[in-house]
Order: sequence, then structure tokens, then C-alpha cells
Amino acid sequence: MRIYSYSRIATYENCPFQFKLRYIDRIKPGTEGVEAFMGSRVHESLEKLYRDKSMAKTPSLEELLDFYRENWDKNLHDGVVVVRKDYSIDNYKEVGARCLEEYYGRYFPFEQAKTIALEKRIEVPLGEADLKFVGFIDRLDRREDGTYEIHDYKTSSTLPNQAEIDQDKQLALYQLGIEPLWDDTSNIELVWHYLRFDKELRSKRDHDTLDKLKNEFLSRIYEIETTEKFEPKESALCNWCGYQDLCPSKKHAFKVAKQKPEDFLKEDGVKLVNRFIEVKNKKKELENEEAKIKEAIFSYAASEGVDVLIGSGYKLKLKLLRRPKYPSKSDDEARYDALVDLLKKSDLWEEVSVFNQSKLLNYLKENKVKEDLLNSIKSYEEIVEDKRIYTSRLKDIEDER
Repeated sequence: MRIYSYSRIATYENCPFQFKLRYIDRIKPGTEGVEAFMGSRVHESLEKLYRDKSMAKTPSLEELLDFYRENWDKNLHDGVVVVRKDYSIDNYKEVGARCLEEYYGRYFPFEQAKTIALEKRIEVPLGEADLKFVGFIDRLDRREDGTYEIHDYKTSSTLPNQAEIDQDKQLALYQLGIEPLWDDTSNIELVWHYLRFDKELRSKRDHDTLDKLKNEFLSRIYEIETTEKFEPKESALCNWCGYQDLCPSKKHAFKVAKQKPEDFLKEDGVKLVNRFIEVKNKKKELENEEAKIKEAIFSYAASEGVDVLIGSGYKLKLKLLRRPKYPSKSDDEARYDALVDLLKKSDLWEEVSVFNQSKLLNYLKENKVKEDLLNSIKSYEEIVEDKRIYTSRLKDIEDER
């Protein structure tokens, strides 16, 4: 059975390499971000609240907070990391407590609707016998008017707007799993609780939207299952990834971050980077100086009426060649396009429109080509190594998203 969840798909979209480590290689992450740890403890506390409520017991706010804090301490482990160094684990612990306090104050005595299920597992067949979408709903309610509500708790530090909520895929996929379960599920609302902001957001989905979403989900699964290389995808989310010690894009930074300053500067990779930047900067300075000297040489030669200059053991013979230059797309796109249009209307176009290998590669990548033609083109292909080094400044850690 091939089973996909929303988190599995989201992991692939965020970083294919992380997806491979987690879901194909089955490697457990070495660390856990404190934000995810806090979210789990808040979810568990709200699950307890509604489970107690279903048993005719409404815990007091003090009891709920005691459960939260005891559960936090019991589950806290050395792998919980705080990326934003301005804050401590205790700061996050209190943020979670505040989320629970505000939620409790808003919804007490928790009789807005009848709770049908907590952590409800749903399954959605995806058109193939061995393929299913599986998810867990934080809370499923049914109001007196018969409307079902799919609730989801969020402890994120960012609040989406309504347009973003209306495009959210996760709860819409859950709706696909709820509709077949009973004969009165024609009216379903999706409800998000953004707990840090004491904010409730709602949205609804029609069947055309759900069908389109299901097809998009299938398309993404096909992409995953036909992918041969799961490349790392760097983003602000990397700072919260538990696989930095295994990632080729983050492994070295993860290694040297633990070293003392004196050891950091002695590490071989660090020394190579520093030396490379040093040489690169000197080269740039020399190139700029060379350009200035070259201009001065031609200016002097013109003023003296000479084309040979003598130095200490060297001489320079100067030649000033004048050649025509036409606009390129990068220099002046408007004039370039105008020139191309002119040539296309003339008999010269077939002569001057030369083979462009980058366009060919892009076309082969994005379009289906008949196999016999593709094989003929591939016979001209040569695999070469293009070794490039890109330099950039280290940036401060971006705000969590």
C-alpha cells in the first residue's frame, strides 16, 4: 500500500532531500525545533481538554496548564533546539501556556458544537487500488444545524490572511475523507485556530475545487515516484531542519558551528573558503586596477601620437580596433527585440538564427519528444563537468515562518 499524508507531500515540496531521508531512508532527525515541540504539547493539551469534556468532566484552566507544563517537562529532551537565540526554551513554554489560556477564555464552557472525534484518522482513495491519502484531524465537530467542522490548531508565529486560508490544501484534503463517512456531510466548514493570535479563521470548499486539489495531489505523487535525484532545497526552513548534519548544503555549517572560535579558523574547509575569498577579492582589485591603467596607457599614447611604449625591460605595442556591436538581450532588451523582429522579416533570418544549446536543453526538459528523435539528438550529447563556485555573504537567520 502506497500511503501519502499532507506532511509527506509538504516535506517534498519544501526539500526533496529531507523527504528522502525521512520517508525513503527512514532516518530519524537528530534534532527537533522548539516550535514543533511546543506545538505538540499544545495539541496534546487541547486533546485532553475535549476528551475530558466528552466524559462529562471540564478541567479548570489551572488543571489544563498543570497538564501542559508537566507534559512539557516529561517530554523535553536534549535534541530540542532553539534557532532564534534571543529566546529561551522557557520563553516558548510560556508562549504555549498563553495560547491555552486565551483559547480557554474564548471557548469556555466548550459547548459550541458536539465533538464527534479527536485525532480522527481519515483515508482518501486516490484512484489506484494501492494508493491512499491518510491524515489525522485534530478535532471533528457537528453543530446543531448539521454542519460538520474540521478543526486544526496552529501555534505558528505568522497569521495568514483570508485569501491564503481559502487556498490552504490540508483541511480540504481532510474534507475528502469526511464526506463519504456519513449521509449528512453535505455541509462542511474548515476551521483554523491560530492560537498565538487568539484568532479563528474559516473557509469552505466546493466539489470542483476538491476535484482539482485531488488531481494536483496525484500529480505531485507521480513527480515524487518518478524522481531520480532528491536534491537539497535551501530556504529559511533549513534552520529548523533536523537533518543538517546529513545535508550536503548544511553539513559543514552544522559541523563548524559547534567549534570554538580558535578551532573554527583552523578547520580545513574554513581555511579554504577564507583563502578563496581573499584571492578572489585581490583578483577583482587587480582587474579594476588593470582597466584603469589600460585607459591611461591609451590616453597617453593618443596624446603623444605613438603606438609603442617602452618600460623597464618590457614594451607595449598598442592596437585600437573598431568593430561593430549589436544590442544583446541583457544589455538592451527593447533594441534587441526590435532587431530580431527586423531580421525575421528579412531573408537573413535563416542565416543568422544560430543553434542555441540552452534553448534545446530547456525544450527537451519541458516537452515530450518522440523517442527516435530524442535518441538522435542524444547521440550528439557529451557530458562535461562544469565546476563553478558561487560566493555570498552569510545572512542573519530569517524570522521563523
